Amino acid sequence: MQIYLSIDDTDNLESIGSGQLAENLTESLIVEGLALSCSNITRHQLFYHDDIPYTSHNSSMCFTAFINDSAYNNIIDFTSTYLKQHSAPGSDPGLCVARESEQLNREALIYFGEQAKTTILNKDKAYQLANKTNVHLSEHGGTGDGVVGALAGIGLRLQGSDGRFRGWFNMGEVGQITTPEKLCTHPCVTAVVDELFQPLDANSPIRITDDKIKTILHNHMQVVPVCRDLTANNGSPLWATLGRKQVKIF
Repeated sequence: MQIYLSIDDTDNLESIGSGQLAENLTESLIVEGLALSCSNITRHQLFYHDDIPYTSHNSSMCFTAFINDSAYNNIIDFTSTYLKQHSAPGSDPGLCVARESEQLNREALIYFGEQAKTTILNKDKAYQLANKTNVHLSEHGGTGDGVVGALAGIGLRLQGSDGRFRGWFNMGEVGQITTPEKLCTHPCVTAVVDELFQPLDANSPIRITDDKIKTILHNHMQVVPVCRDLTANNGSPLWATLGRKQVKIF
């Protein structure tokens, strides 16, 4: 079966960060034989507010995994111990795990995730929803406030068009002209989309503006976002990949 696993608030300013911790976790789940495979990790930006404790970004990390049905409880136990051992001092780690099934109340979880991007939510609301939707939610240190972000991360991953994937990809030299067809030969890229999230034609010319390209989650796919190339002259490319600052809007 497929599960969604999300963690939040596991780091401090000196630690490896929640993204690296999540990546290390995926590797450990496979090495331990608990997961058959794990997806790439998405980072979901949550609400910035003075009343919400966070280190620098207030974001949660989520990935999917294919597992044997019998491994579900073992994964929760393993990850709980993993967070206690590897989360940074002073952090407030939260863990959420949901099973993909027809009974999963996707709408309620998605609504909570979208609320968490614009509203202050608390642990009580998170636990109430977790109980109603039959997903696992637990805290593993500190105040445990990370359960809010962990639950929101599941909802936003289920929503399918929020956040960006962890990691940068080298898809060519800066200034090189490429096309969606070529970019989609990368194993992590499904499509290339414009500012309105419309897919580009396979042969549309794209200028690579950075040596590292970020992918985002859109329509449940890992895609490369591009924008109009404002430096284009007649005969020049019409599109350009996003720079590191531009991609932070996702």
